[in-house]
Amino acid sequence: MARNIALQVSEQDIDRFTRVATVRINEKLVATPCYATLIQTPNELDLFLRLKEKYSPMRLGAFVVRYFDAPAILNKIQPSVKMDMLGRVREDKYSILLRSNLFMIDPVTEYLYYDARTDAFSTNSETPHEIIDFASKLKKERKYNDPKVSFSKRRDRLHREFWKGIVEDTQKKIKFVKSFLEYQMICGVDVILPPAPLIYSKEMLEIAVAINDTAKEISRGRRLCATYLPVKNTVLKSDTLMDDIKMAVYENASKTLTVFKFKNLNLSSPPLITERENYRQLMIDLATFSQTFKDRACMVLENSYQAFASPFAGFDLVSTSFTFYDFDISFSEHPPYGSYLDPTWKVHRKFDDIADCYRNLGRLPCPCKVCKEVTLPDLRLMPSEQWNNIRRMHVPMLMDNWMEYVARAVRERNTELTRDNFANSKISNLKDLLP
Repeated sequence: MARNIALQVSEQDIDRFTRVATVRINEKLVATPCYATLIQTPNELDLFLRLKEKYSPMRLGAFVVRYFDAPAILNKIQPSVKMDMLGRVREDKYSILLRSNLFMIDPVTEYLYYDARTDAFSTNSETPHEIIDFASKLKKERKYNDPKVSFSKRRDRLHREFWKGIVEDTQKKIKFVKSFLEYQMICGVDVILPPAPLIYSKEMLEIAVAINDTAKEISRGRRLCATYLPVKNTVLKSDTLMDDIKMAVYENASKTLTVFKFKNLNLSSPPLITERENYRQLMIDLATFSQTFKDRACMVLENSYQAFASPFAGFDLVSTSFTFYDFDISFSEHPPYGSYLDPTWKVHRKFDDIADCYRNLGRLPCPCKVCKEVTLPDLRLMPSEQWNNIRRMHVPMLMDNWMEYVARAVRERNTELTRDNFANSKISNLKDLLP
């Protein structure tokens, strides 16, 4: 007998386009707006666990793991049966973590376009051979120097051919999608994310819809399957393609979680006027969809600085990395002391700036519980490893506070007044996203 797989949304309060709700996925409850952390290393998993155990954040209720990071991380959280001296099953801390938080695995198949991480798929032994073969072809094209055709054009051609080859062969499509879905289910995810391609054209949107439809059919009665739409950031320039994407979302039935990802998007950049307007309109339209179809929720991954604005309309769950850096940037050398997300400026500040600020204030410039516990006479006395753990834990706690700030604005009917909070920041352009 098939299990009753459902998403239920209990709306508690609403102010214009911003809502506070409880999202139930099977037996798990999440209070929205909710912040979900991307976990990329086993150490970050332990930091997440420490936050949950020590501080009990109310709106940090989910975490996401990337497909190629999953083997190293899941080695720590795969359930193992343990007995106490009376023969009762004893749960470990990771089992409790999985039982009380939404868990998802991001297929990250957009990296078949952003080829910088394509080789990383080989770290997962369950990766379909089609991806391994594609990575090999891409590597050869990268080495081959053709003065007549740029690598980007050759990459685009290979990328289109790869996905067309998947969706035009029904058996291949089913096998490809099934391999991702079964791996996620074995790992114990609460929501399946289909291996959809990066959307940058009408053709790629149609392929993404086909992959999502196939995933829903395969997972029917087994696990809740989201509609997953990874979108190239430049798509926000196109009114037509954005309308097509919203129509694809609208045509999905209710009781659906829709998950977006806009790669390498930074809407705080002043010239991106059209992109900000289209993102704002997307937020409003998603909020309208959710008010029309009550059992519908939306989530956005790798949202970076937009994460401050996204929960005000349309997005019930917002996710970023532990560092709040969600851009594919390569550094020749990582500084020993990483930068810190300033709660007022809402951008990253270098360690030396924060150390000077700490000396002047006598504390870190954030009221979150993690930062309050730092009491050294001089921040520069702190070992780099300890600092990097603190700045990582600071981000989820800051965002937990921010999500509560959004919820309080709804309860007090003053979401319009939150623009002032952005006005004093270094990302003041993002106030344009607020409906």
